[in-house]
Amino acid sequence: MLANWQVWEKIITKFSRDKNIHKRRASLVLLANPVRQSSDARLVKIALTSIDQLKGENDILITKAVSWLLRACIKNHRGMVRKYLESNLDNLPSIAVRETNCKLLTGKK
Repeated sequence: MLANWQVWEKIITKFSRDKNIHKRRASLVLLANPVRQSSDARLVKIALTSIDQLKGENDILITKAVSWLLRACIKNHRGMVRKYLESNLDNLPSIAVRETNCKLLTGKK
């Protein structure tokens, strides 16, 4: 993904705004593995931007993906996730807040 960053960045941004829920979900899920495996700031930045775009949606496909991506970010970006969670506590899906806090505290889902 990082080797072809400009293309991936456009795809993820476009997907996060798409009418199709599966593409919006993909904008989150496609980042889970890369953000877990790399400490590159570009990945966490676009992950949090995509989450911002979708955090108000109530569909379980999106709320679970938000939770999954936030937890994936913890490995390399714990401080950023903690700050993001604190500043968006009232706007994030409750399942994402609960599961991310649990991962921050225990290291487990």
